[in-house]
Amino acid sequence: MSIETRSGPTAEDVLTLHARTGARYEIVEGHRKELPPTGAEHGGTEIVAGFLLYRFVLDHPLGRVFVGEVLCRLQRDSETARAAADLFAG
Repeated sequence: MSIETRSGPTAEDVLTLHARTGARYEIVEGHRKELPPTGAEHGGTEIVAGFLLYRFVLDHPLGRVFVGEVLCRLQRDSETARAAADLFAG
């Protein structure tokens, strides 16, 4: 029988921390990274894009639409969970 040990934070850890404190983090290759707040331009673009995508998905049942910096788990082996907006920032 083997026992797995964790070496860093998980997506669940940062979601729990967010629920308790409101702090926003993502995980990049096992390391927690604080996210800066978004600005007005970002929020305006996000609502317009989200509305247009949502209307399209309602008319063509393709799945779900999310807005905001939703935490997405990308890897489990070297725990990586990125906020959607940062996926494109690199």
